[in-house]
Amino acid sequence: MAAFTDDLRAIDGIDHLLAGLTLPRCVASNSHIDHVRHALTSTDLLSYFDPHIYTAAMVSRGKPAPDLFLYAAAQHRTAPQRCLVVEDSPSGVAAALVAAGIPVAGFIGGSHCRPGHNDAMRKAGCTRVFSYMDELADFLAIRP
Repeated sequence: MAAFTDDLRAIDGIDHLLAGLTLPRCVASNSHIDHVRHALTSTDLLSYFDPHIYTAAMVSRGKPAPDLFLYAAAQHRTAPQRCLVVEDSPSGVAAALVAAGIPVAGFIGGSHCRPGHNDAMRKAGCTRVFSYMDELADFLAIRP
């Protein structure tokens, strides 16, 4: 966990995006809740999401099944089609867009995204793919 913490950095621009986002938001992750909370704490992002952190352990099936995203929408009492998922994996796109009918904005700016990730996201069904958080902020009309 210490090595993970030492190397973990928030994506450039995420703080600006989250600070300007006036709509409810959450994290819906296949990772263990302790791992998610640790990552959000280490990057100073926990306050933007807490207590709205949902993991695959809270539902019958994790991604690529739609259960986690449908659960998150239900926790916010919001119809799935009125949500937007920001997703960085093809299996997450399949879970949100294909299985749950939730619009998806793809993000490929993470250090884990390798060449060809854009194509994989589009092949999974994502029509809007962003490489930088400021592009996503512009798409969401978040201004400084």
